[in-house]
Amino acid sequence: MILLKKITLTNFLSHEKTEIDFSGAEKALIDGASGAGKSSIFDAILWALYGEGRADNRSLVRKGSKRGSVCLELRRQNEQIGSEDVVIITRSTTPGGKHVLEVAIQQADGSRVASPLSGIRELQTWIDTDLIGASHLLFINSVAYVQGNTESFVAQTATKRKELLLEIVKAEDYRKYY
Repeated sequence: MILLKKITLTNFLSHEKTEIDFSGAEKALIDGASGAGKSSIFDAILWALYGEGRADNRSLVRKGSKRGSVCLELRRQNEQIGSEDVVIITRSTTPGGKHVLEVAIQQADGSRVASPLSGIRELQTWIDTDLIGASHLLFINSVAYVQGNTESFVAQTATKRKELLLEIVKAEDYRKYY
């Protein structure tokens, strides 16, 4: 099981420096006036996990800043050794579009280990398959329905809907079962 522990937004959309600690919270409510940046927090979670947001990565950087970043800390139950660790995902971008993704694991004893994987593509595959277990499209159609979702399940082609349903049931190779 994975739980949101903490998120830190630095020069991301309207947030200069925002840190929210969810530790100990079974449920959380983010409340604020219209335009206060609530949706930006949700966008930051999706962007940290998948590198995709409702806007082009270059426009995610707060105006006047040289770099925008999101650090997402997720508590993960490690059933193999019967303990809990924290996965720390840090994604940053520049107004020019330079994109960096880093993943580290903080073990129960407090030690931090960098991911043995390198490169955005490898790290992203690990996040999708091993950590979250869902593609971006499946996530935004089943776990977290985003505001103004243009990739809604009902708007997908029949082929794409079939792919999503097969992903849900973990049937990667439909032909093998057919």
